[in-house]
Amino acid sequence: MAGEPAAAGAAPVPGEPGAADGAGSAPGPGVGELDATTLTDKWGEIANGFESSQEEFLRTDVLQEMQTELPQHFEAINKHPRELVGQKVQSVTDLSKTEVLRDAADAESWQGAMKRLLAQEVASRVGARQEDMRDQFQTVHASIDLFRNNADLIPGTKQFDGELATRFVAFAKDYEVRSGGGKLLGWNVPVQPLVNQLRTQMAAERAAKAPAAPAAPTAQQQRAAEQPRTQVGTFAAPAAPAPGPQAGIVSKAGTGAGTEDNAAAGVLAAFARQNGFQI
Repeated sequence: MAGEPAAAGAAPVPGEPGAADGAGSAPGPGVGELDATTLTDKWGEIANGFESSQEEFLRTDVLQEMQTELPQHFEAINKHPRELVGQKVQSVTDLSKTEVLRDAADAESWQGAMKRLLAQEVASRVGARQEDMRDQFQTVHASIDLFRNNADLIPGTKQFDGELATRFVAFAKDYEVRSGGGKLLGWNVPVQPLVNQLRTQMAAERAAKAPAAPAAPTAQQQRAAEQPRTQVGTFAAPAAPAPGPQAGIVSKAGTGAGTEDNAAAGVLAAFARQNGFQI
């Protein structure tokens, strides 16, 4: 759709201040297998890919517009020069006048000059549209930096924090900027301070909820607790040591990462795909 940024395609995608170095880069509660730190070198490609895709999108749109406005010009420049001999065409030196092409050489020269004029008009219109959409482009770039600077907001990665994503999407909803087609372009305020505040708040909440570690027993308490007792509670004579575990057998605690149904992950993942970021 004209007037709104196009998706950057499959290419992997500047703006608000970044989070503190390493924020969100350590493995977190995410359920994905991708390590977000492996994406570090791709962010430049993503930004360049976005710029290239926007220019190509606008150029295609402008060309279609001009072909509708000036069909005779595009038809003429694609004909064989000899087909234009004797025809009246728009003058390339004075656009308010016409001229008659005398021969094939004259026609070929006119075609070259007209192609140049049309290319200049395309570039001018593309530049004007890019200027009109500058605010939208800046919003997209700033929002893509949200992923660059916050690994715990990248869906599908080991670092993704579903709770942080849910809170962020809810708090930032009033600041969303969407295209005419309803696609999320980003946010109209710097959201990094909000992410930093939420992350700090959640860290404090999680620390408060964590069970306190029991106080370590004294050496005397430890010895008394380890000494065998009889059925009536009196200390018993030391028993012969029990046979130890077989050599080479190691006990492993089972661990596993489940899946997570997170609406915020869907919002952020859709936004990432819209801006060319494919996990």
